[in-house]
Amino acid sequence: MNCYNAATHRDERGTVSPDERLLTPNEVAERLALSPVTIGHMLRAGTLPGQKLGHLWRIRAADLDTYIVAGAEAAAKRRDARAAAAKRKAAGLPPKPHTKPSVARKPKGKA
Repeated sequence: MNCYNAATHRDERGTVSPDERLLTPNEVAERLALSPVTIGHMLRAGTLPGQKLGHLWRIRAADLDTYIVAGAEAAAKRRDARAAAAKRKAAGLPPKPHTKPSVARKPKGKA
């Protein structure tokens, strides 16, 4: 897999990082088994961290690894929640109620 190495890439502090490994959307699509078009949508929506260099998108390899780990952790959490719900159902217990954070509402009338 070829990686794009941009000697002019600057990090948040503005310093040049010549050793930074940057991936193209096509390389990310290959790693995630997704379409390059889907990767473009994810980059524009901000769901996949990336940076635009000129008119080209580049994704830091470290950011992609973090994204993959976070996705795996979220999937494990969902899987555990489904398993707990199945156990409750098998034991004849009611489903666990959903909890939503309370939202402070303004009283009706004059403000």
